[in-house]
Amino acid sequence: MPGRQRIRLEAPVLPSSGTFCPRRIGTWGILIAWCATSLAAEPDNATWPMLAHDAARSGATAAEIRPPFARQWYRLFPDEGLMSGVQPVVADGCVYVGTLAGVVHAIDAETGRDRWTFRAPGAVLHACAADGGKVFFGCADGKVYALRTSDGTLAWTVPTGAAVWNAPAVHAGTVLVGSRDGCLYAIDAEDGTLRWTAATDGPLLCSPAVDAKAGRVYVGSEDMHVYAFALDDGRQIWRSENLPGVSLRGYHPVVARD
Repeated sequence: MPGRQRIRLEAPVLPSSGTFCPRRIGTWGILIAWCATSLAAEPDNATWPMLAHDAARSGATAAEIRPPFARQWYRLFPDEGLMSGVQPVVADGCVYVGTLAGVVHAIDAETGRDRWTFRAPGAVLHACAADGGKVFFGCADGKVYALRTSDGTLAWTVPTGAAVWNAPAVHAGTVLVGSRDGCLYAIDAEDGTLRWTAATDGPLLCSPAVDAKAGRVYVGSEDMHVYAFALDDGRQIWRSENLPGVSLRGYHPVVARD
């Protein structure tokens, strides 16, 4: 049926270009940047500002990077470590990645050097998201953070009831992120005002995805159900049947057209 949409659950994937690839090796972390000899996209399109590229978690970009590739730079985090599944995000020529030591690095995409760092009081367990001059992330201390991309200073924090093991989705000025307290939070990206919360029956270790056309946000809970909430006020629209398996940790819904 034309216009019909479906969602599916997927484990985190990296950009198809393989441009930025994080690995967890013991307590070590390695971040490698590759450069291509030919790019078929304008530089402005070469961004990956949140987990799976966008709030729908499409995992796709219009930027085309063609081989051959050559390593441009790499970074080691021997005293910090990277959580398995953490995906660096790229916006405005800067790479953002958080570590298990609670340090968010803003790395110049060309040189691999830090533009600034910010130390949070807990581990950063998932990918950041960058939008509107801010970078957002969840922390094991139970708060959602917003930093100014210009200098890494703190813009705002929002407390939740438990550790945040979730990658924020940013859509139309709203940051959507889940917490281990079982709630999905919708936060004003500009000032950190809490717009609404929506409860599920289990911790949220599955990052949310947005269906802008339908006005919904989807998230999987550790109660093994997927929930659909209204973007405007957080009311529950539906809850799926019980899904097979024991955990949705590290997965995220993907909104796709038929």
